[in-house]
Amino acid sequence: MDDQLHGQRMILLVSLLFLVGFLLVAAFRNSFVALDLSVNAWTASINKGSFTVVAEGISVTFDTISLAVISVVLAVVFFVKNQWRYGVLLVGAIGGDALLVAILKMLIIYPRPLNEIIHATDYSFPSGHVTGSVVFFGILTFFAWKNWASAKTKASTSGFYAAIIVLVGFDRIYLNVHWFSDVAGGFLLGGFWLMFTLWVFSLLGNKIKLSRSSGQVLLHSSGSLLRRTMAIGTPIAAPTAICVMLPDGPCPRHQNIILDKPEPHL
Repeated sequence: MDDQLHGQRMILLVSLLFLVGFLLVAAFRNSFVALDLSVNAWTASINKGSFTVVAEGISVTFDTISLAVISVVLAVVFFVKNQWRYGVLLVGAIGGDALLVAILKMLIIYPRPLNEIIHATDYSFPSGHVTGSVVFFGILTFFAWKNWASAKTKASTSGFYAAIIVLVGFDRIYLNVHWFSDVAGGFLLGGFWLMFTLWVFSLLGNKIKLSRSSGQVLLHSSGSLLRRTMAIGTPIAAPTAICVMLPDGPCPRHQNIILDKPEPHL
């Protein structure tokens, strides 16, 4: 129990660290202007027609709407397999991520690069693609770790997770639809929301286990009480029942006693 509590505190601490990092990037965005312009100019110089088509496909695949649809499909699979908690976690995490990104974009209102290759209508900071990918593939990696705890599985899934995040982040910069600081902010925001949802999931899981344990203890106590009552009552009740069923038997019978009514005094 102490180890589990310590793990929950560590998850919450990491979540808060990601949040602080995101707030620092958002607050000091002007400090990233020179870096943003340099990275934007470099990606514009390496744009090639053949890879641009692939980059556009990656953009569509890891769009927030696409990830939301995939999450709903996976949630249905989890429900069918009687793993509804995984489905709720995935849908809740992706839905909360989409809402959080939309609110922050409206609050920060930062414009996108003017040399974008594909058209994007909303604001730039933070990157919704990067934030959603961090959350979505982070949840899937968590599921893999829960079901396959081998070191080889953890290493392979972690490597795949990191590669996807780097690919999506580079894709957004390559298409010139985001600044470098947008991608950094999306990564930090996604890390915060991922760890926060896992922390909430852990707390709710403990409460469910505690409720089930309490119910089992109550059921066990009731069963023990019933067994004790039967053990005490059976030696008394059994002979009495036999006497009732055998009226001519050797059991002592109660005699009816009629009391004479006292005569009234004249």
